[in-house]
Amino acid sequence: MEDPKRFVEVRARSMRHDVLRQLRNAILHGSFRPGERLNESEIAREMGISRGPVREAILELETEGLVKIEHRRGAYVVRLEPKVFGDLVDLRILLETHAVRIAAPRCTPADCAAIKRIIEQMQSAHAAGDTEKVVDSDLEFHRSLCALAGNDLLLEAWEQLSGRLRLAMLLWIKHGLDDADENVRMHQEVLEAMRQGDGEQAAERINLGNREAAAEMVEILAHYDIVR
Repeated sequence: MEDPKRFVEVRARSMRHDVLRQLRNAILHGSFRPGERLNESEIAREMGISRGPVREAILELETEGLVKIEHRRGAYVVRLEPKVFGDLVDLRILLETHAVRIAAPRCTPADCAAIKRIIEQMQSAHAAGDTEKVVDSDLEFHRSLCALAGNDLLLEAWEQLSGRLRLAMLLWIKHGLDDADENVRMHQEVLEAMRQGDGEQAAERINLGNREAAAEMVEILAHYDIVR
């Protein structure tokens, strides 16, 4: 029996974006198992395109941390192992807590209003059971905090983590560990600290929220070396 198609044909006008988006989503949602080799020819055939755009997308996904390219062997989907995840969380906390300590004193009412809208999007996504939108909103919230710090290199470093953070968050939600009310409350508490200009309180809440989630994720990853 032929396997179901993982991709739809790509239109030339938006080819680069579509190829990258489809391949990223296929990895994040388990169409490719961690450790599985990405066959450029097969992917290109399913999308109805040449191999060039697929190769470009794979290179971009390597920068996002979702793909590992090995010389003479090809490209493989990364394995999100407990040690790697722990390192990821440590770096995320380091970047985000530093960002809010800088950003809180300069956070304007307009900045706070924009962050509040992201939280409202997150609430709506939770209510609708839209996992992808929950993750999108969550990442957008934290990216916004880093952007407010005004440090381009800090933001760039955070963005390098976002692919693996997305993978971890989707896996966490998939295993029923996401408490919608607690998730929203944590983000609201960070926003309130930002509104008051209290970077230390915002940093403390981010640290606590990430550490609690990380402990549960490490337990999952210790027993699931593939996204099921």
